[in-house]
Amino acid sequence: MRKKDPSLALGHASISSKLRSLNLPHLKIRDISFNVAPISTSPNVNFTSFCSDAEDRILSERADLVCFGGFVWNEAYIQNITRSIKSKYSAQKLLLGGPQVTYAEKGTLERYYPSVDWFVRGYAEQAVADLVKNTMLNKHTQIEGLHRAGNEDLGIQAKIDINELPSPIRGEFSTISLTNQSFLRWETKRGCPFRCSFCQHKDLYQKRSQLPPDRILREIQAIKQSSVNDLAVLDPTFNAGREYLSIMEELSGYIGKVTLQCRFEMVNEEFMEWCVKLIRRGANLVLEFGLQTANPLEAGAIQRPNNLKKVVGVANSLRERGIPFEISLIYGLPLQTVKSFEESIQFCQALKPTNLIAWPLMLLRGTPLYRDRDKYEMSERTFLFDEKHQLYECEGKNERIHSGIPHVVSSSTFSKEDWIQMRQLAREL
Repeated sequence: MRKKDPSLALGHASISSKLRSLNLPHLKIRDISFNVAPISTSPNVNFTSFCSDAEDRILSERADLVCFGGFVWNEAYIQNITRSIKSKYSAQKLLLGGPQVTYAEKGTLERYYPSVDWFVRGYAEQAVADLVKNTMLNKHTQIEGLHRAGNEDLGIQAKIDINELPSPIRGEFSTISLTNQSFLRWETKRGCPFRCSFCQHKDLYQKRSQLPPDRILREIQAIKQSSVNDLAVLDPTFNAGREYLSIMEELSGYIGKVTLQCRFEMVNEEFMEWCVKLIRRGANLVLEFGLQTANPLEAGAIQRPNNLKKVVGVANSLRERGIPFEISLIYGLPLQTVKSFEESIQFCQALKPTNLIAWPLMLLRGTPLYRDRDKYEMSERTFLFDEKHQLYECEGKNERIHSGIPHVVSSSTFSKEDWIQMRQLAREL
């Protein structure tokens, strides 16, 4: 979790709400979160001590099952903590889900996480609930998407009925309190219609699933009535599908910041009209566009084609209407050079966005680009916690290198020295 986040991450909260909705006698749920941010920002925080404290906190609960969410940013923690828990108490049952599990190749999970007993691929609410029911009711029904260590790994994702998921922020089984909460991550749909080769947002068994309209309406009402004044909508592409305009209509009158992740090519007149209405009625609206690159060769390599003519037209229309928008690029892409990165920056600067940022490329597990890394001769470097004075280490408010995570630092078209130049260009934005 990050400093301004609620006490529970949205995915964690959704699983917890589903478990609570089972209404099983004697089922006790403990929601525990750990803020790993200080590790990567302060040299005074010790990684080993942090993990040891987390292990002791977890073991003190004496739980029958401990569930973790695995992400690229907490990979080192998960491996350390699960290994140490097992060494201290071998009978402790551990379950791991999240993108690091979902997109791992079949047959690799035990190698990555030798101390974990159960793994869930895909959206985990139903699979975890079914495992808990099986355990408490002494049943042995097969659970799709659940892999037990030592058994054959089928690589199948768990299924959910999105209409049956209880709301984690409104209702009988809510787990996120909006009281005195200023920032909230929120979703209206899951899945993404695009297949960018660097991204883990893609879903293997479905394109996109919309949350029930009545749940969205109830949650919007709760948000409007709360102290939340910074709303980050997590939908990978908010302006995709048919329901997003009605959601904007319901959001009308919300006072505070709203960030929406959008696609330039899908912006239309009606969408912009509602953007203007939200702003006039009190919303501090920001549209976020992940352009990634303005170079057609690079765009082809990452399966992220951009209609640059459409991008220019939409950007002009947004500026004319006074709609704030942010553009993000990636450096370290396959076929990229310092010159092509500079040209992408210049293209975006000419659009005069409210903000322009650039992120370093990370090869996320299971993505097509992760599998093609040898094709582009990509090499990675992990920036460790104690490298505050190394050449590659991060300094400055615009630095977007994350400690403990591998970043691509060279390829067939750029050297490590070139990468340093691109990093500097990104920091100067």
